[in-house]
Amino acid sequence: MKVWIGLLLLVLPLTALSQTTIQAEDALLFSASVRTDYPGYTGTGYVDVIDSYVESTGSYMEFVFRRTTAASDTVTVWYANGASTRSFAVKVNDVAAGTIALPATGSWTTWSSQPVVLSLQAGVNRVRLTTTTKATYPNVDRIVIGGEAAILMFRLALTKSGNGSVSSVPTAGYLDAGTPVELSATPAGRVCSRAGWGRVTVPPTPACSP
Repeated sequence: MKVWIGLLLLVLPLTALSQTTIQAEDALLFSASVRTDYPGYTGTGYVDVIDSYVESTGSYMEFVFRRTTAASDTVTVWYANGASTRSFAVKVNDVAAGTIALPATGSWTTWSSQPVVLSLQAGVNRVRLTTTTKATYPNVDRIVIGGEAAILMFRLALTKSGNGSVSSVPTAGYLDAGTPVELSATPAGRVCSRAGWGRVTVPPTPACSP
């Protein structure tokens, strides 16, 4: 007796299998800082938003990336919450996209995740998580973007004081991570220039010429 065993091979598009992780420390931060106090995080640290009860609501982290096609895909937030359930207001490209609730995880060293489905566009996407309550908020380690692969981006900003001009090639704006940037300054009297890359300003003080 012969027995035939069939094998069903399911082929999925590569875009359906792609995930992209963006560390929270690579986000644009407002009233938030990168910390390493509690173990269990990935990358070089996690983001601790300033406790809203100390100041006010409105602290945020903004993740910037680009993708090829538009789609509604799942974005998963990894976090630790030693307090009570807290919610972040979510915006995508400055458009309100509801909230994401992050329940307590039991301690600040216990990390968990919560998904949210977001409508993402082709090209640059900016996903912002903003505090809404005057309370202690979760620490955020990273986000994982489902669907097709995404490319991390940073914002290049140029500022100066005094006369003269500063410029960059490529021009200031959102650039892929790892993009080489050439900076130049043309003095007219005393000029000070400063280049900001993502959430970090380099150099820490303006470079001035007499």
